[in-house]
Amino acid sequence: MLKYLTCLRPLNLLIVYLTQVFIYYLFFTPFRGTIKYDWNLYPPTIIFFALVTVSIAASGYLINDYFDHESDELNSKRNKLPRFHNLYYYFFIVLIGFCMALGIALHIGKPLLTLIYLVAVTLLFLYSAIWKKRVLIGNLVVALFSAFVVVILLYAELDHLQNMPNESAATKIIPLTAFSIFAFLISMMREIIKDIEDHEGDKAAGYLTLPIVYGTLRAQRVAAFFGLSLVASLFIWIKYFMISLPLWLPILVMAFLIFPIGYILLKLFSKSELNAALLSKLSKAIMIFGLIFLIITQWKPFLIN
Repeated sequence: MLKYLTCLRPLNLLIVYLTQVFIYYLFFTPFRGTIKYDWNLYPPTIIFFALVTVSIAASGYLINDYFDHESDELNSKRNKLPRFHNLYYYFFIVLIGFCMALGIALHIGKPLLTLIYLVAVTLLFLYSAIWKKRVLIGNLVVALFSAFVVVILLYAELDHLQNMPNESAATKIIPLTAFSIFAFLISMMREIIKDIEDHEGDKAAGYLTLPIVYGTLRAQRVAAFFGLSLVASLFIWIKYFMISLPLWLPILVMAFLIFPIGYILLKLFSKSELNAALLSKLSKAIMIFGLIFLIITQWKPFLIN
């Protein structure tokens, strides 16, 4: 039975959890100079808040495997739960996540957070049942969820951010929004690459994804568009927001983010056969590197000249 735990993508769930927790503790410390801020989720609530996000992601994986069973078999993907077991675990995780979301929402006085949980779960259900089989809509939902992991932290603390001086609030809003854009763009590129990787099985299963409807070459061009947008965004970030940081940091961004994206772009514009599985894994590594650099740019010990 343990081998079926891979259907929950435990590494992905761990990354989601650590991303929210680390970013929160990095940006929402109780003290800012001599001023103390009583954040809604600090210190213990963020632990459970991140578990709610993990429950959304886990439920998405389970319901996706349920609806994607035929395509996964055709694409020779292994270690899947027996199909109807996905539904049992799906409803169990959704219920546990809802209870946690409700408790947190009532605790911090933001009942709308519970509605956001229900909307997120519903969108991922619709993604798996309908939108994943359509051109770009499913890719957009997954990319928005990747951005949501960080943006939701800003919403949870919005009342306190509004009461902060504009300059102090900007030190949190700007980098977190920038990382959300980064997560959205890299996810869009990766999701299209994954559709290219799976297009044979998806076609046999009756899907109408971008590479199936318009061909893999055009799908590569669309993925490349998001990659180019990502590179442009990183150069803007370096020019306007990293100018005062030590020189080694922009150099590392070039080496670990821009150059690997450039490699992916070269492959996407190439007319030779695409190793989509490799590019998909590289895209995931780029997202992790992006998170690491976000942490570095905010953690003062790293910035000592």
